[in-house]
Amino acid sequence: MVKRRGISPVIATVIIVAVTIAVAIAVAFWMTGIVGLFTAAEKLEITYAYAEPDAGGWTVTIRVNNTGTTTTSIDMVII
Repeated sequence: MVKRRGISPVIATVIIVAVTIAVAIAVAFWMTGIVGLFTAAEKLEITYAYAEPDAGGWTVTIRVNNTGTTTTSIDMVII
């Protein structure tokens, strides 16, 4: 009759702890990505604005920088 031996309790504990740590690291990286997705923000700053009279009106120059963490678009400018 052949005796079957399992792994020792110490080895089993080490394997369980290693798998638990690996899963915890994977979840932490995943949550970091999700948090970054929900905390993305637009932040527009007017860095330069200049207006000068022109023939029959005005010429207005405005420079806007997006210093936020996500892209944005300007749909309308009302002066």
